[in-house]
Amino acid sequence: MSKIGTHLGLAKNSLLKFMFCSMAWLPLASCGNQTTDEPVTPPKPLSSFIIQDTHLSEKRIMNEPIWTVNSLQNNSLAKEVVYVMSGKNSLHVTSLDSTKNYEVITTNEFDYQDKGRVHMFEQFAYDNERGPVLINTDGMSDLTGKLIWRNNESGFSRVVPIFFQSGKLGLLSRGGRLAEYRDNNGFLLKSFGQVGLKLGDDDSLSYLGDVQSFTTKEHKTWAMLSVNRTYKESELQFYDSQFNLQHTLRDAGEAVSIEWPTPGHLLLGQVKVIDINGVEKLNHQIQNLSFYPSHLVGYAALELKDGKRYLAVTYSASAKSGDNRSVVIIFDPKGKVVWQKEYQRVFSLTANQTNHSFLFGGSDGLFEISLGLVE
Repeated sequence: MSKIGTHLGLAKNSLLKFMFCSMAWLPLASCGNQTTDEPVTPPKPLSSFIIQDTHLSEKRIMNEPIWTVNSLQNNSLAKEVVYVMSGKNSLHVTSLDSTKNYEVITTNEFDYQDKGRVHMFEQFAYDNERGPVLINTDGMSDLTGKLIWRNNESGFSRVVPIFFQSGKLGLLSRGGRLAEYRDNNGFLLKSFGQVGLKLGDDDSLSYLGDVQSFTTKEHKTWAMLSVNRTYKESELQFYDSQFNLQHTLRDAGEAVSIEWPTPGHLLLGQVKVIDINGVEKLNHQIQNLSFYPSHLVGYAALELKDGKRYLAVTYSASAKSGDNRSVVIIFDPKGKVVWQKEYQRVFSLTANQTNHSFLFGGSDGLFEISLGLVE
């Protein structure tokens, strides 16, 4: 079962994030929700151009603004559950039953414990010991917002869930010049990484830019470190569960792990997929849009029982422009576009294995695009 995605979260101090993300190299998915309670500008018309294969269909599940959505296997319930953060003037987290047409299981009022933080890189994860949790730059919290572990690293420092052992949640983060691996209580187990090294022919030293989880073609979990030299060269470093450096890839740019067309691949740009040796698997230029898709917002891969996988991506206009348009694109296992449609701002995207569908949330609510495939 393969589902990978990035997600966004609501921030009380969204103006700071809006300014930062408008100027930074970070994809929009790294920057969290860029909206305030009122839109920056009135919604602009969406393109009428739509690609829709006959077996795909769309429906709206929730109407209120959606900031974060993840579809996770809940081991205590023995089923796939969709976790959604939604709301406008107040927030709540809702769990939906994938096996019962997204029937509500629970709803919790949510309030960030540390309101002075920016709540970026937000996603839900499942911990076998305590159940579903929310992970962002603040650290890790329960579904009411109470912090379980506080991330003391300053700035926009990503914290991601990583599962070196099946079902055992760990936390990967940036700690100064090195990456840090912690257990599910936030206890530091290992600092690692190769930074402060020359990547070029002058005296510039490398620095740790970002950390992510990566799935290899053998379905193993590695830590992926993005090591940069300002405005010049960069490399991706891949570490196994024993924190041994297994592979490096130079000058790939900003990349995220994607299990499409198989595990062991990276998603770059609009829309490019390569393996960890840099071999290109997909290079698609998005066309027929009413806006320029400057930011990757979300991405997910969905595996069917026959092993074939579909890829979904969503891009948005620059936050700096005040343009609230996004596009959702789905590729079949061969890289053919089977869905393309514009929406008002999309903040988060995930895959749902139970219903063979992709879910995405944004300013207009929670939507499902079903592949319409019977296995």
